[in-house]
Amino acid sequence: TLIELEAFVEGLDVFTPGASLGGAESLVEVPSLMIPDEVSHGEGTAEVPESLVRVSIGLEDADDLCEDLRTALP
Repeated sequence: TLIELEAFVEGLDVFTPGASLGGAESLVEVPSLMIPDEVSHGEGTAEVPESLVRVSIGLEDADDLCEDLRTALP
């Protein structure tokens, strides 16, 4: 649910919410929380699952990233 997705994103410490623009930091993107419905469900757009979570891995330590994801999951 969207409430669980919001809680997951808020529980992250290392990952930052946002779209990847080629930076070196780790990011998390949840389109259903970030893109307005009228844009994401408009004509000519692909259907994006509400539960989709996209992570972009940066230069942080891999163990720190794994632990951040583990602790944020419900």
